[in-house]
Order: sequence, then C-alpha cells, then structure tokens
Amino acid sequence: MSVQNLEIVERGGIDPVVKVPAFDVEGLQFDLQKQSIDVVKIHSADARFDAWMDPGGVLNYQSLFTPVGGSATEVKSSPSTAEADNPAKPWSITVEEVALRNYRAEFEDRTLERPGRFAVDAMNLTVNDVQIPFKKPLPIDLSMKLNETGSISVTGKVAVEPLQADVDATLEHIEIRPFQPYLDRFLNADVLDGAIDLNGAVRFAKEHVHEPLLQFQGNLAVNQFALADHKDFGDLVTWKVLKVNQIALDVEPTAVKIAEVLWLEPSVQVVVDHDGQLNLSRLAKSPASSEQRAPPKEPESDKSQAKAGGPVPVTIDQVKLAKLAARFQDLSIEPKVRTSLTGFGGTIKGLSSKQLKKADVNLAGKVGRTAPFKIVGKINPLSEDAFTDLIITLNGMDLRPTGPYSGKYVGYGLSKGKLSLDLKYKVSQKVLEAENFVKVDQLTFGDKTDSPDATSLPVPLVVGLLKDRKGLIEIDMPIRGDLNDPDFKYGKVVLSTLLNLLTKVVASPFALMGKLDPGE
Repeated sequence: MSVQNLEIVERGGIDPVVKVPAFDVEGLQFDLQKQSIDVVKIHSADARFDAWMDPGGVLNYQSLFTPVGGSATEVKSSPSTAEADNPAKPWSITVEEVALRNYRAEFEDRTLERPGRFAVDAMNLTVNDVQIPFKKPLPIDLSMKLNETGSISVTGKVAVEPLQADVDATLEHIEIRPFQPYLDRFLNADVLDGAIDLNGAVRFAKEHVHEPLLQFQGNLAVNQFALADHKDFGDLVTWKVLKVNQIALDVEPTAVKIAEVLWLEPSVQVVVDHDGQLNLSRLAKSPASSEQRAPPKEPESDKSQAKAGGPVPVTIDQVKLAKLAARFQDLSIEPKVRTSLTGFGGTIKGLSSKQLKKADVNLAGKVGRTAPFKIVGKINPLSEDAFTDLIITLNGMDLRPTGPYSGKYVGYGLSKGKLSLDLKYKVSQKVLEAENFVKVDQLTFGDKTDSPDATSLPVPLVVGLLKDRKGLIEIDMPIRGDLNDPDFKYGKVVLSTLLNLLTKVVASPFALMGKLDPGE
C-alpha cells in the first residue's frame, strides 16, 4: 500500500502544514477473523511538517484533526458501563521495521512575548520489532539536525507500557541563542553566543520502586558562551569552555557525582552604573505578580516529604579554574574607577555535601595586573552547616586607580600608595572569626577635592600619625560575629571598627608614638 504526494492544508489556508511525498507499507497481511495485521516494513521519506502553538497554548494540529463541531480541547467521554465490563478484543499489530528518512519540521511557540522558532531537518528514525499491544522494548535509532547547526542522536531501547527508556544520547553544538525567548522570562540579558554538547547514557523508568526515576551518566559542556546586558549590550559574562566531566546523576531519589568541572577563560564585567546600581543585581527579572501569587500547594504525602526533607548528596572531585578575568568599573563617581583581576585560577578539590568533608582551595591571580592575590584553605559550601577556613593575601596593590573614592569620601585625591592584605576567615556553625591585617605603604594624598561627602575626620593627620618611620601603616582588625544574628552585617562591622580606630587616633595621638621609636 502506498500514499503519494499527500498534502494537508488548513481550511481557508494556503500553504500545506503537512506534506508527505511518499508513505509505503510493504508485506502487509491482514486477518479479520484473527484481528491481526502483520507488516514487513513501513517507510517514508522527505516529509515536512509546519506546527505552531497559539497564544492560548493550543497546537495547530489539535484543531486541524478535531472532528467538525468539536473543540480542540474537548475531552473524550468515558466509555459506557457495558463497554467497560465487556472490552473489545484488541487487535494484534506487528511491524518488522519502521523507517522514516529525511523528515523536516518547523515549530513556532507563540505563547511567548517573542515567539520561539525551531527547525528540525535530516531527521532519520528506525524502529524495529514493533508489537501492539506493546509487549517488549522497541529498539530505536534516531538522528536529526536542530536549527541547521546542531545535531541530536538517540539509540537504544524504549518500552511503552510502562514507559521506560535505556538509551545513549548525543547532542552536538546545540546553540543556546534560539532558546532566548524562554530566557526572557527570567533574565534581563541576551545570550549572544554559546552551544551545548552532551553525551551519555540515559535511563528512565516511570515505575521505579528499586531504582531512580531518571539516571544519567556522561559529560556536558557549554562552549564559547557570551551573555550581554540589556541596558548597554556589552558582554556581561563570557567563557571559552565550561566542561562537566563524568557526571553521575540520579533523580528521585536525587544524587549528584561529578569527577571534574573545568572552566576556561571566564570573564565577567562588574559595573556600578551612574545611578549607583550594580549591573549584576538587575540580571534576574523579578517575578510577575501573577507568579508571586501562586496558589498554595496541596500537602505532600509523608513519603514525599521524607524524600524532599533531606539534603541532596553532592560530590565534585575537582573544580579547575583557568585564566579568569574580572573587570570592575564604577561609573557613579568622577573620575571613573577602573580595576581588574587577571590570570585568576587554580583548583578546588573534594567538594561534598557530607558534613565532615572539607575541600582544599588553592586559587591565585593578580589585581591590577601586578599585585599577587591568593586564596588558600578549606571550605565546605555544599553542607547544611557551611564551613570556611581561608587565608586571603594581597601584596602591593597600587591604590592610585581607587583615588576617586579617596577624593569623594576623604576629601583628598591619592598620588601614591600600595595596599597589602593578610586576611584569615573561619566560619563554623555560623560563627565568624576573622583576622584582618592591613598594610598600606607610602600612602600620600594629593589635592583637596572639597567633596560634600568627605568625612569630617582629619584623615591626612591620622594617616601621618599611623605611619612608621619608613612610611608604613599596619592595622590589625580582628572581628567576631554570629551570622545568625540579623543585626550582624560584616561590611558595617568593618567600617565601624575602622572609624573607631581613626577616632581614637585623633583623640589620643600620643598612644601611637611607640610606632615612631627607631628601636621598634
């Protein structure tokens, strides 16, 4: 049996929404008495489908194939009691092979403010050993092109009743840009570039008493990514390669194991706008009022609550960061402040959600291209009680690029000075213990700025008193606080401690005279 040149046009339409040049059924055997149909092969080639979802969420084919007088969303009535008590004998259908070649489809999602458009071509599908009613898994082999540049392939076995899949899947160069209309709901930014690669084994079991609902083992990569701010259209975040290698993911119950996360050449632009707003703070859209007023969820069963109650086990053996560049600009002040962190990289080894497991941190880079910056220690950010024990050092950072801040808040510009930091931070059971040892070498102020925001403290005098005979200022500021205390704010505590120190210096300068002793 063969169907040639089938075209289906919507009533009142012009262009076909379905075009099937050839659909052939070979080796057909039909037995009415046995209620059986046996087919050797079903094959078709070069078909095309045009589909869209209207703003109401209805697919065009739903209305196309709805009986006249019916509704696309109409629900079929349930069978009568007699039919339910005496179900008809099911037909038996077997097909040795189903082969579809070079199929094409275009889809447009009009439910979005900016419609999403997707194109599939060169789709080839082979399914062997089809038996209806479905008694055993079907071997499938599917491949296609997505949006001209990407490719998808799936091979393996799929069972229909109950639904189960055990397949190998490969995605190559799936561009993110076409999915931007969906991201518009959440981001005030545009994806300019970036593609997804994925390969691995996927297992899905709808009925999963003794195994997870979903299992994935494989690798994931997002390459050549670029995200631009809606406001100035400049690159906000970019990277060359982000690879997540040897993933073992289970869902219901959920667990994650990752051998390595590799992030190459990430770059981020941090900008304080003229109005004082940070560009990263406006990246995420606030939820719409309708989304905020979502109806309350029904109470979950005890079993579901037990599953959701515990933390998700997560293990990441190694995170490797290479050549991170972060650029900071403050446009809210004149002259503008610009500084950067370059060549930042290193490793974090042994991340785990286990409470007693601590990851080793070893990261280093340069501030302003010359000042070495380093972070070493141990962390456990994935556990319920996050643990931190880090040493952060910065040596010889040139303070002149930050001179506009001095001009605004101190009342004098900066003509010279280098900053060094030796910071030790420990957080355990939500208690912070910090040691802040600050060294400022050869701090020299420039011209007076007459800024209305400048402090009333005589800062040049204070700085002069703090300097030793070699022009070095050393400040030790230990800080302790409970992070559970809503009134505790680290920045506020640091500023308060520093201002108290400056006030004491002004009030009692002779207390610091020991620093001027040549024998010191």
